[in-house]
Amino acid sequence: MYLFRVGILLVLIGCRSDKGIQKINSTPTASIISHSTSDSETEGLLVNFVGMGSDSNHAAEDLVAIWYSGSEVICPESPLASDGTAVCEHVMTLADTEVSLVVKDPENASGQATINLSVTPSDIPLANILAPLPSGVFYADQKITFEGTVADTEDEVEALQVTWNSDLDGDLSIATEPNGSGEVIGAKYLTEGEHFIVLTVADTTGKEGTDNVTITVGPPNSAPSCEITSPSSNDAGAFGELVSFTATTDDVDIPEDMLTVTWTSDKDGEIGTSTPSSSGDVLLSFSNLSVNTHTITMTVADEIGATCTDFISYTVGTPPSVTIDAPVDGDIFNEGETVTFSAIVADSQDQPDDILLDWRLN
Repeated sequence: MYLFRVGILLVLIGCRSDKGIQKINSTPTASIISHSTSDSETEGLLVNFVGMGSDSNHAAEDLVAIWYSGSEVICPESPLASDGTAVCEHVMTLADTEVSLVVKDPENASGQATINLSVTPSDIPLANILAPLPSGVFYADQKITFEGTVADTEDEVEALQVTWNSDLDGDLSIATEPNGSGEVIGAKYLTEGEHFIVLTVADTTGKEGTDNVTITVGPPNSAPSCEITSPSSNDAGAFGELVSFTATTDDVDIPEDMLTVTWTSDKDGEIGTSTPSSSGDVLLSFSNLSVNTHTITMTVADEIGATCTDFISYTVGTPPSVTIDAPVDGDIFNEGETVTFSAIVADSQDQPDDILLDWRLN
């Protein structure tokens, strides 16, 4: 009997011991270490949120992290790193004022950390067209210069995306990488017609700024026409005499007063420039031509360098000398008497038989 009762007692004690063993799951802890409440971020920027999670009865890699903005998941469930860190990359919006990290264990127990942020709206990038301008004259056979500046308060200019567009020709394949000063420059042929040109700049947040200009592209350029009207070719004048060179010019593409006129001598080089009147009249007065026979050339150029020329021959000389050697000053003759007049003439440019003599009596 004694042994039997002891056995019963041992069995009862063993049963009570099994009922007393209970497994208790601890709740994970979560914390956000990259940001604190009241920190500020900028709308549209990519932000790295970093948090920590731990659990007393689970390894870090057995835990998972979920990141929320308000009630919206911004980084879905993913395991913690072995050191317990959790990272979330997120592009900030104006709604991201409450960010939470939830850490869950395999038994679905969870811990949460929440911070409140202020989100500053990002600025729209700026675009400014410097060229072409509406006042310009453009041709279908000439490249047009496209120049602008771009800037952004949040991004470096090298990170901005720039495009040029024409409503007639579509996207323009122009070099669009800004330099360190935010300048973009390139050149492009455009088809004939009226173009609405748009310069667009986009920052890393996707916000866009634009500038626009309307220009008219004309047909291929025509060179100007021109003609020297005076003096006539082969005219001559005395050394030091003021010579008035006159001419006319015309251009079908631009006003005549936008043309430039240059006058040159094959002996003396450039002798002057003129600006035509609005009706195309040209004048140059010059008195310093050297003693010589000159080829005077007028060159008329338009705004892109297309030219026309005309030329004349003009001689500059010194006056001939003349000496009357008979009769002698003071000689007296009878009425009806034949008087012989004689003179000696000379000229440094012409032969004596090329000189014309004109005798006159008072």
